[in-house]
Amino acid sequence: MVLISLMTLNLIHTKKTISLDEFLSGIIKSVYPHRLKYAIFFLFIIFIMEALHYRGIMNIDYVIIYILVFCTLQFLTYFFMTVDEEGEIALSSISYAFVAMITILYSIYLLARYDYENLFNIKQSVTIKLNDTKIECNDKTHNSYLGKTDNYLFVKLYQSNSRLVIPISEVKSLEFISND
Repeated sequence: MVLISLMTLNLIHTKKTISLDEFLSGIIKSVYPHRLKYAIFFLFIIFIMEALHYRGIMNIDYVIIYILVFCTLQFLTYFFMTVDEEGEIALSSISYAFVAMITILYSIYLLARYDYENLFNIKQSVTIKLNDTKIECNDKTHNSYLGKTDNYLFVKLYQSNSRLVIPISEVKSLEFISND
């Protein structure tokens, strides 16, 4: 994103005889009076994409996460853009910190949501044989194998909507079958 922007600005700059700083300052000065319109535009894109995902029309993937993080960064930057004492248009250091913190937290949230949604879409059957019973995790039972540690195994049971923590000492075998 930054690389593409810098390459574009460099191309435009080479066509002009002014310095890069003057060129960037001119762009910022032309954008500043309309900053709230730009902020609303990027906020609108964020809301539309979130609504499409919420309604199940659009799935989250890395491209969508990139677009949402980019729009969030643009929205916050335009929203917090101010004129300082010297008449320069910039973000204050507190605004920089706030914009960075919100953007990072939102990207972490999006990546976690992506991982959570894909956790249950894995096309794999797991059969867990215990000392006295057997647990099937597949599309028919809708149970989900969540993972294991050194001492425990984790399963989400569909019918009771509960999570089951099984000590490894009770597991006789664990069989993974790919459904692809």
